[in-house]
Amino acid sequence: MYNGANYTLLELIKSSGAYCAMVIISLLNLPLELPEESPARISSGEASVTLLTNLPEWIARCRLGTRVTP
Repeated sequence: MYNGANYTLLELIKSSGAYCAMVIISLLNLPLELPEESPARISSGEASVTLLTNLPEWIARCRLGTRVTP
């Protein structure tokens, strides 16, 4: 069981990890659109899936403490 201080640290790590990933993607000028054969794109069934798809919801779940799978 986590106490309040550890839990807040875990939230921070998850959120800042997503932020760091986006900064690196931006600095390297990588495309945000996922390739057609990407497992994430195939499983979503959506026509347009990017690295930002569902990111705000994922961060919100990190903040609320729900179990998150990338």
